[in-house]
Amino acid sequence: MEKDKLDFEKNIQVISAQNLEELFYFQKSVRDLYIVGAGTTKEHLGNPSEDPKSILFTRTITDLCQIEKKERYIDIGSATSLIHILELGEKIIPKVFYDALKSIANPFIKNLATIGGNICYTKKRLTLFSPLLALEAGLEFKASASDTLYIPISKFHEVPKGYFLSKIRIPIEDWDISIFKKLGPQETINAFSAFFTFLAQIEKTVVVDVRIAFCGNISFRHKELENKLLGIRLPLSNKFKNELILEAEKLYDLSFEEYQENNTISKTTDALLKQQYLNLLSFSLDYLS
Repeated sequence: MEKDKLDFEKNIQVISAQNLEELFYFQKSVRDLYIVGAGTTKEHLGNPSEDPKSILFTRTITDLCQIEKKERYIDIGSATSLIHILELGEKIIPKVFYDALKSIANPFIKNLATIGGNICYTKKRLTLFSPLLALEAGLEFKASASDTLYIPISKFHEVPKGYFLSKIRIPIEDWDISIFKKLGPQETINAFSAFFTFLAQIEKTVVVDVRIAFCGNISFRHKELENKLLGIRLPLSNKFKNELILEAEKLYDLSFEEYQENNTISKTTDALLKQQYLNLLSFSLDYLS
């Protein structure tokens, strides 16, 4: 185990762990520890502290960089780089997830950034959260070798105290329609950045499953909206499509009101994002019309 002090603005100590055993040791013994992936964003994979005295990067921990493919899901270690996941190809990982990975920054950032860091950034939801929310991914958190916590990504708000994100489980299913769209600037993230995912399964012209996720300043996936599409025979009528978009607008406004209770976002920004969300939903529903 190795500790190196670097002369940062606040003289933050950087701790290096080579395996999970060392990570568990530092997690228990070091106060105000900030566990991060690669540090490309101000994310924390565990033990969030407003005033960290020490930082531990997980990119050096081989156990957290493993990928395991099963028949119905794929497990990805939280410290796995985005470029490593992207190299698997869209025949191995779901298409919307692959498209989201491709849209992130540039090869240099993809080589450094980790999947865990992208998920755990809580000031807003970043690129991968939308497809993972639609795919109903699961998150594994660990406090020790024997203490593991599982949380569906739909229930994830922040890293539980005393735990760190160790693994992401992504279900693998066949989708007839897979759409991922990124809003805002391509090379960076700002207040206008948002991410839209639409998935649909169709059997004999009947919609049997649909997932719609929109993430950014606000983040939501409303099952009551999705349920209105289940069992519907295609093609959709214009009347039904317009009614669905009106319902989506009401649900968006409700989500925005809840978000505003604890956050600040301009009405101009919200109005633009809402219109883009509704446009993308209309665009996606055209595939069912």
